[in-house]
Amino acid sequence: MTEIDKQVTISNKEGLFFKARLSCSMNDGAGIAMLSLLSEEIGFTDIEGYDFFDSLIKVRQLLEEK
Repeated sequence: MTEIDKQVTISNKEGLFFKARLSCSMNDGAGIAMLSLLSEEIGFTDIEGYDFFDSLIKVRQLLEEK
């Protein structure tokens, strides 16, 4: 299992930004990439995808909705 835990800055086109904690784990045996996003602005959410790219696309869609 591969795991990454980073603090990231998320911003939009208007220049608004916030800090978030992004945790990533890949279950190589099951082929599932899990991203966990935690911030004061959006709370906590888990995203699953086929790989990290798929998971990041889903995170971006979620952030665009918010």
